[in-house]
Amino acid sequence: MATEVVKEYYQDSVVARDYDAQRFSNLIGRTFDRLEKKAIQKSVRRTLAELPNPNVLDVPCGTGRITELLLDMGLNVVGGDISPQMIDVAREKCSRFGNCVSFRQLDLDDPALPENSFDLVICIRLMHHLDSDSRKGIFKTLSKMTRRFVMVNVSYMSPIYRIRRVVKRMLRQGISRECSTWPQILEETAQAGLRIEAYDFVRRYLSEDMVLLLRKT
Repeated sequence: MATEVVKEYYQDSVVARDYDAQRFSNLIGRTFDRLEKKAIQKSVRRTLAELPNPNVLDVPCGTGRITELLLDMGLNVVGGDISPQMIDVAREKCSRFGNCVSFRQLDLDDPALPENSFDLVICIRLMHHLDSDSRKGIFKTLSKMTRRFVMVNVSYMSPIYRIRRVVKRMLRQGISRECSTWPQILEETAQAGLRIEAYDFVRRYLSEDMVLLLRKT
């Protein structure tokens, strides 16, 4: 899916309101949600060992699913998204956290933020929409905004996961639109001035979703 199509799709109030229910209401969705959050928490804790009170940006924050997780961990978070409709849902979801969270409309193609604004920039559920050239641009933007760490998730491609995608397609299960091979991950992150600090699969061999923790070089 092209970047412009992604932007337009999520600027719809119905899509925003139905986003969580469509993805995380059934058993498979709830299980994936729990496992994905567990992998993200693991990476966040790695950063807390070095930076106990990081300044965090969650972008695109969408409906605030991960923003809420970060706030539950005791962090102060800025949620950014291009879609005002998604931000409205996120703001409602995270209203109990008061001044610990703020939201702003933000386009990663032109974020209009000073460089090195945050200690940790988190980008979840975007890269699997984008081809390699688009991912390179996003990695560069995320690198500019952070002083120290970037966290993203990607849909990992290897021979094993290629077979798994074929099986999922045969079973009419959902698959990511775009995948990243290990050489692509190394190239795309290195070009952005980032190196891999750690990585965790949401569920190795059962899910191709991988959470990467990257350090700015």
